[in-house]
Amino acid sequence: MTLSRFVRFPLTRIVIACCALGGTSFGTQVTLLRMGLVRALYDAAASPYLYSVSTLLAFVASYVVYVRVVERRSVGELAPAKGPVDLGAGFLLGTGLFTITIGSIWLAGCYEVTGFVGIRAAAPWLVLSLASGFAEEILVRGVIFRITEEGLGTWIALAISSLLFGMAHIHNPGATVLSGLAVALEAGVLAAGFVLTRRLWLPIGLHAGWNFVQGGVFGVAVSGFQFGGILKSGLHGPEILSGGAFGAEASIFAVVYCLVAGVCLLVAARRAGRFVPPFWARPRGGTPAAALILAARGDGAPTPQRSRIHAMKPTFRLAEHSDVDRLIVYMRQLYVHDGTPFDEPAARRALDGVVRDRSLGRVWMIGDGRDTVGYVVLTLGYSLEYRGRDAFVDELFIDAGRRRQGLGSRALRFVEQACRDLGVRALHLEAERMNVAAQALYRRHGFLDHDRYLMTKWIED
Repeated sequence: MTLSRFVRFPLTRIVIACCALGGTSFGTQVTLLRMGLVRALYDAAASPYLYSVSTLLAFVASYVVYVRVVERRSVGELAPAKGPVDLGAGFLLGTGLFTITIGSIWLAGCYEVTGFVGIRAAAPWLVLSLASGFAEEILVRGVIFRITEEGLGTWIALAISSLLFGMAHIHNPGATVLSGLAVALEAGVLAAGFVLTRRLWLPIGLHAGWNFVQGGVFGVAVSGFQFGGILKSGLHGPEILSGGAFGAEASIFAVVYCLVAGVCLLVAARRAGRFVPPFWARPRGGTPAAALILAARGDGAPTPQRSRIHAMKPTFRLAEHSDVDRLIVYMRQLYVHDGTPFDEPAARRALDGVVRDRSLGRVWMIGDGRDTVGYVVLTLGYSLEYRGRDAFVDELFIDAGRRRQGLGSRALRFVEQACRDLGVRALHLEAERMNVAAQALYRRHGFLDHDRYLMTKWIED
């Protein structure tokens, strides 16, 4: 195993990221202590504002550096474009969920307001909630869940990250095995928010909103820690209903409401195609590229040729003009699936051009026996950066009924070998930022992320 492959291994990346986050946070606290700005390490109660700002900046900065240096990509999960909307939506969802929870505990006779402190008491809680939201979500959802999901799939990552999140709270004041289990179950809604949006802003806002109203407004202990809020209050009665000394998040009401919200988010994510399948359900590589007999050789006349994977399907055949009508049908399905506007006359002209002129690229029909099940388009270019000819996998489509059978992987292997025969030095493709399943597939085939944006300007006629 080469060093680069070892570094890209999921467990290795999790360890590196955790060390980066923990080391930066600890170093920041030690620096503040030596400067005399704090009296003790991680003293949130004595210095809530300084603690919150330093923690937030340490985690965000170290995570950004880790992603750019180790994973060598842009930090899309913290992209600022959708930050305010997602953060606000998450904050509202978190405040709403806890307000319903405390309302149910009050109706059950287990929550009592004993006094009013004042609005100012909520200010420290607001900054502390934001800091903990950023720190815990970056660590648990941004590192542990996200990287585990790449290797093992969404469901397994959800189970592992939730279990670890619950275990991390087991030594808090007032914690019990049941409170740890409750926190683990409630963590599902945070992971679900990430799966749906593929950004950290929604779970950060949800986490912060939940903690803020819990401690800053209703005056309830947050995961066992009690600093006081706007209201003076107390929890009493059966712990299954009140949550006991750990706080209301250990209540059965909190568990039920968070589970319902989490299921709703997961259903929406599933329908949007945001789930990563488990490793055993993913397409396997198929026959090595060296075993392929390829159709695309040289730049000769566009004679119909056929290539096959020996003793295996699918087949790849160079498209002819007579295939354009069928290709248009496939293109329409692909564009509808991707949410891209489809202009049939323009698409037909562009497709007919690349089918007829092999200097522009290749179009292959993907077959399975006598049936055509998709197509793949390779377009050719030239790049000084890549020292010669380069190419794009411009479009790859597999019929819906034949997906998740390894056809996409085999098509990529086929195209890669075709590029070797054509003297192509670099092969590119695009992946939607939300389509993490496609990204995982492409990474397994050796495609690397670039810390760049693909920017396009249409040139008018």
